[in-house]
Amino acid sequence: MKIEILKSVVHSVAGEKAKDIIDLLADKRNVNEFLIAKKLADEGLVSFVRKKDNKKGGWYTYFWTLNHDKGLFRFKDILLKSVENLKKEINTKRTERFFFSSNCNLDFPEETALTHDYTCPECGEILQLKDNTKEISNLEREVKKNESSLEKVDIEIKILQEAEKKVKSGREEEAS
Repeated sequence: MKIEILKSVVHSVAGEKAKDIIDLLADKRNVNEFLIAKKLADEGLVSFVRKKDNKKGGWYTYFWTLNHDKGLFRFKDILLKSVENLKKEINTKRTERFFFSSNCNLDFPEETALTHDYTCPECGEILQLKDNTKEISNLEREVKKNESSLEKVDIEIKILQEAEKKVKSGREEEAS
């Protein structure tokens, strides 16, 4: 079954937010709940409290909490690294020459092309100089998109920090 169809099914049964669990389970079998929880907890996205229910045979019940701030900071780090890598790639595409084999649809940096006497090592076709203009434009759009997301994340982080500051000052007033 296609992933998007599965997401639609989960969405119809459990709501919009539940469909993202499909990404954790896609193309896997018998995924243990603890592995899912560990993945989220290791990233600092969730925390939990485990309580033993003595009334029902001593089974443990887990109570989960989403760590919004840690999730936002983690996402911010991912976006920052992505922007940095994209900018490096743009710089490389602007400053270095690349060659391609239209037959094999492969790209080669100039040094590699020179090593192979400007012929494709796969098919023997003469390599052509590549125009990176379109790729650079796509990469620049991706940078702008990520920077826009960074701005939104920063706004959300400020909102959370202000709310946390209010809670702390309220606790300090109660304590005194």
